[in-house]
Amino acid sequence: MAALQLLLIGLVLIIAGILVLVYSMIKEGGGRVEAGGLIMIGPIPILVASSRRIGLALLLIAAAVLAVLIVFTAGVAS
Repeated sequence: MAALQLLLIGLVLIIAGILVLVYSMIKEGGGRVEAGGLIMIGPIPILVASSRRIGLALLLIAAAVLAVLIVFTAGVAS
């Protein structure tokens, strides 16, 4: 993929994330807040989460990112 396509995909994902946050704030109004973060240092994921549910979701996201990374890296090597 060209760099411009990847940039466009990234911007679309950021905008979609912001829209989901705004929607959830409007729908919920208040209540319990859960947060989490995923830091990728090379192929090693570092997960930070405030609850087990968010931690499991981040673990699934990290596994998907690693799978995509492996697929694209194997495609480049051959």
